[in-house]
Amino acid sequence: MRSEIRKLLRSTELKGLWTEIQKTLANLQFYEDESDSIQEARIDYLENSISIFNSILKKSNLPLVYVKDLFPYISQKRFKKFCEYSLLELDNQDIDIDDAEKVIITKEYGMTLDEFKQRCRTYDILEIAEDLLEYHLLSQNQKILYEYYIERNIQEGDNDSDLAINVFEKRKTLYSKCQMSD
Repeated sequence: MRSEIRKLLRSTELKGLWTEIQKTLANLQFYEDESDSIQEARIDYLENSISIFNSILKKSNLPLVYVKDLFPYISQKRFKKFCEYSLLELDNQDIDIDDAEKVIITKEYGMTLDEFKQRCRTYDILEIAEDLLEYHLLSQNQKILYEYYIERNIQEGDNDSDLAINVFEKRKTLYSKCQMSD
């Protein structure tokens, strides 16, 4: 699966879409790093996401997600809108930092809180690749995406099912909005 994810991230289609989105949303900050370590981190993240999706799909006796299934969405205008709206939504979210996180940010990362917030508001092609997975599930089986958010929260040590519901509802609304636009 890693080689297919690597091909996706290096594909002219995804890079072309990424460039178009950067031009459209020129007021946002974008991260451009093609180093091997960053690329491997992206692959790790996507591989883990696909594994979670496929584990849930397998339990439900549904077809698994394959990287090759994602390519057709890249050229769709609706998917491009989904990505743009998604990035704008991310950029408009408040970044809440509790006291424990402040200590980690300033002492361990050596960053000011403003620097950290700016880094959180710098977007990577990984966001588009993750949107690609979510868009696929929104178009195929929305229930699986909801279960994914619950599983992701558990893996990240957060058992707040309300958070999963909230994120899922936002993504579903965003998807519906893009389906109605042309």
